[in-house]
Amino acid sequence: MSVFYLGNITQKEDFENLYSSNDLNCNLLYRKSKRKALFQKKEARFLFNSAKPVFKDVDYNSAIHPISKNFKTIITEGQNNFCTIDIEVKNGLLTLSVSSARIGRDRIYFFKSENGVYLSDDIRELIPLTNRKFNPNAFYSILKFGDTPEFITCIEGINCVPVGSFWTGDVQSFINSIQINDFTPYYKMSYDFMGGDIKETHSILDSVFSYLGKQDVLLPISGGVDSSIINYMINDHRDDHYPAYYMRFGDDDPEVEFAKAAVKNTKADLRVYEMKSVDFIEAFNFQSKTAIQPIGESSTIAIAYFFKQCEFEDHLVLDGTLADGCYGSTNYLEDCPVPPPKSNLRSKAEENIASHLQLKHLPGGYKFFPRDSFIEDSFIQQLNIYVGPLGNTLFKNVKGINSNIEEYFKYYYQLLETKGDLEKDDWMKYSLFKMYNYASKNNTAKSFDNVGIANSACYPFMWKEVLDNQGKYSWKEKTQDGVIKFPLKKILESYADKDFIYRKKVGLNSSFEEWVCTQQNKKFLTSIIEKKESLALVLMGKSNMKKLMNHFNSYKPVHPNVARLVINLALSQSWIDEHNLQFG
Repeated sequence: MSVFYLGNITQKEDFENLYSSNDLNCNLLYRKSKRKALFQKKEARFLFNSAKPVFKDVDYNSAIHPISKNFKTIITEGQNNFCTIDIEVKNGLLTLSVSSARIGRDRIYFFKSENGVYLSDDIRELIPLTNRKFNPNAFYSILKFGDTPEFITCIEGINCVPVGSFWTGDVQSFINSIQINDFTPYYKMSYDFMGGDIKETHSILDSVFSYLGKQDVLLPISGGVDSSIINYMINDHRDDHYPAYYMRFGDDDPEVEFAKAAVKNTKADLRVYEMKSVDFIEAFNFQSKTAIQPIGESSTIAIAYFFKQCEFEDHLVLDGTLADGCYGSTNYLEDCPVPPPKSNLRSKAEENIASHLQLKHLPGGYKFFPRDSFIEDSFIQQLNIYVGPLGNTLFKNVKGINSNIEEYFKYYYQLLETKGDLEKDDWMKYSLFKMYNYASKNNTAKSFDNVGIANSACYPFMWKEVLDNQGKYSWKEKTQDGVIKFPLKKILESYADKDFIYRKKVGLNSSFEEWVCTQQNKKFLTSIIEKKESLALVLMGKSNMKKLMNHFNSYKPVHPNVARLVINLALSQSWIDEHNLQFG
């Protein structure tokens, strides 16, 4: 969370003089806040990383001095996820190199002024420099697809370096013209399907946790495979106890006993935190303040509530996000992950019918499975899971908005490395979007945005050698004997009973449907959305907004798509209010 300004200062002597300032308060670099990050300077070079880089060729426990490595070595060989700004004087000219995380939430955002460019790893730090106009297309994408596609953001004039990509050159070239296709991917998801080796996978994970186990960790526990593996392998590399937590929703939560079983005979000190309807407003307000930018994933609110009351500081939260994308998910069907193509007319008709049934609280809505009549790409269609058919029936001007957004989402295909006929393999394309959009951005936001200054977050299944290793497995190997995540479950057999590993997992109870059932919470959300000037009015118009809110306030239980859309509309509106944004 620091702001950097690069203007018309290109001479080496100016660069050196500016860096003679200890606090870096100068017109070249301006550090605004105290969030933990790695700042280094050496002679005519300055390096910023949003997290300490970890390299395989360096002892995990030794002091690392990445300033001695060049920019491309740092971003391509770093095991963990971080974004980078590298400023160096070459031949008397100021050279800028920027990159976003290989996969994950870390981004470099930038705003170009008339004579320079401002850069930050936190979009909120750049907002005061702009005209504070929000981008309705980006907010539409957040509500419908969960997040904005790469490069565009929810603020007009602010862009971001795309995930897993970099740019390097002289500052003036960056200022004059920079578009999404000017960035170069430095990491691609490789699927060579040469054959997975479970022992090798176990060894790689062990090397990762040999480093992480020596940190002050904080473990979220669900009772599932992902968090259980993290806990057992951390336990292998700890001599002392470490904190863990479980989020319980209601007294009848069936998973809480499995969460307790997952830490049995380990050094994890598990605490169970209960969420209640009366906690919703407080959690909602905290999430609005901590979110780097809004996302269409309501479950972040529950995690926000935990971190609001969390007494831990200087801990590394280990999140199991991306295990699904790496090793399989029940959402993917081997034979036909993409529904058969339909005519555009039929898709529109099914969307209208399904939306009508949902808003009128009538049965039969799930008989229709519309994918998206305004999106052509079959895998981008599958991102439309947050509001379903309501997106194309309640929002205005959706055809043009969808077309623009679709083109930006296609950038993800550049991050897929295919060989020969493998480019036709649906699992690769499915996992690409599962990893980069849903898992990496939406899921990591639950911890990344909320840990704040007090703690930090890490995602072991996103480390480079883990990602490289999982691409060796074919889909059949990942689902051997009909078992999803077969490699991980075989590793888990070294630590836990088979009855625990291969049970039918119910999953964490969703919190928001319970929360919105109370009149107090419905009234709170309605007051945010039904403003004289609001995001809902801009995107939906008065009539469609009324349809949505009538269902929300008239029925119990609320349809999940409606509840999800209302909460995410309110979160976006609250974020807009928090930063005093205006419609252009």
